[in-house]
Amino acid sequence: MDVAPGTIISTLPFTDTGTTVGMVNDINTLPAGVSSFTQVAGPDGFYTFTITFGGMLNVRLTPTGNTGYDPAVYLLSGTALGSSGVTNGGRDVGAANEAEQYSVAVTPGTYFLVVDSFYSSGPASAGSYLLELSGTAVIPEPGSAVLAAAALGSVAWRRRRRGAR
Repeated sequence: MDVAPGTIISTLPFTDTGTTVGMVNDINTLPAGVSSFTQVAGPDGFYTFTITFGGMLNVRLTPTGNTGYDPAVYLLSGTALGSSGVTNGGRDVGAANEAEQYSVAVTPGTYFLVVDSFYSSGPASAGSYLLELSGTAVIPEPGSAVLAAAALGSVAWRRRRRGAR
């Protein structure tokens, strides 16, 4: 999970436990507007998902184990990792052992959720965590009725655009 795409998220709600211990630092600086913080020197872990129908995404990242880990979590979008940041799509306001939580509006597209830290070394830089995602945005499971309906809608739209009935 140390490099993108990392863990693939295939539906909401989503819950996962993980750790950044033993990971490396792949991202040092965040794009403008992601959050009030820009430096993320700690080891990071990646999650990837595709939104087919936009809505709200609720993110909660809770450090576990009471080890002094001080996580940051943020959302990047685009076809290449870090191609752009999601405005207000990050959080690093809690102290060590405190959860980071936020909600952000997302539109259809590919996203990278990154678990990271401001700190480059010491107990605050890496640790275990519980990640919880929920919301109204749709991440359909492969083969789901929602995905099939989206595909059929796309075909019908193309036919109407070409003048077919």
